Amino acid sequence: MSTPRRAEPTSSSQPFPARPATPPAPSPNANGSNGRRPGPSVEPIPRLALRVGEAALALGVSDEFFSQHVAPEVRVVRRGRAKLVAVTELARWLDASAERVLERT
Repeated sequence: MSTPRRAEPTSSSQPFPARPATPPAPSPNANGSNGRRPGPSVEPIPRLALRVGEAALALGVSDEFFSQHVAPEVRVVRRGRAKLVAVTELARWLDASAERVLERT
């Protein structure tokens, strides 16, 4: 007694249909517009505050280092579960914590 053989996959059989290379263009409305308002391009809004993890990343340190060495020295804003550190507060901490390196001659 022989076992039934599986059909070999053909080159045209794909698990998912191929995606188009470019998205389709929006269809114009009756008045010829595409439904979008003309206007200036939107630029990203600068952040005033960062979450604690983002603040650690911005300083280039780990979350643990931030919690042990930076957090005790910066002011934070707590609202609900969110804990925010102002970007200006991080800049102030950096300035206060920086030390000058003396050049040897």
